[in-house]
Amino acid sequence: VMLVNFSMIIPIAVSVIIYNEKLTVLRIFGIILIALAFVLSTGGKKENSYSKKWFLLSIIASLMNGSLLVCQKLFGKSDWADENVSFVAYGYITATVISVLFCAILYFKGNRITFKIKPSVFLYTLSLGLILGLFQIINTKAIATIESSLLFPTYNVGSLILSSISGVLILHDRLNKKQLLSIVIGTIAIIMMNV
Repeated sequence: VMLVNFSMIIPIAVSVIIYNEKLTVLRIFGIILIALAFVLSTGGKKENSYSKKWFLLSIIASLMNGSLLVCQKLFGKSDWADENVSFVAYGYITATVISVLFCAILYFKGNRITFKIKPSVFLYTLSLGLILGLFQIINTKAIATIESSLLFPTYNVGSLILSSISGVLILHDRLNKKQLLSIVIGTIAIIMMNV
């Protein structure tokens, strides 16, 4: 997750280069603090070795996420920016077609799909998809109007903070000192970047 969160650097760089968005000293320092918060937020378990495959897949996921954010930024700044609902709908349709094709390829290669979707799970999944779709519509609008050097770091560390606090309150997770420090540093970074 930490590597994927660093994908925010890609749309920030594109926004600075293409749209001449300014990086203030406070925002640069805030981004550095957010990077520190991400590093500190990694779990309490010590995992000393990661496989090359894990690292490669994490880098690919980060690049894909960054590319998605760049596409949203480019769309948000285009002449068709008011069509963000259609943009998101076409994105979901495309993802569905690719997923079906991918599953078909796996099926014909001999990999059988072993899961079954119960009606109650299907309703839950449909609700989740609708919520994510609404989020993407709002996110696409936000990307068009809020500077990338403010939006992406604030969103990424804000998500980290909210998920950590939710984990404590709902799931009774226990945070170690590093994780608590990451919440404090992330909160300071968000405040600093919004001054």
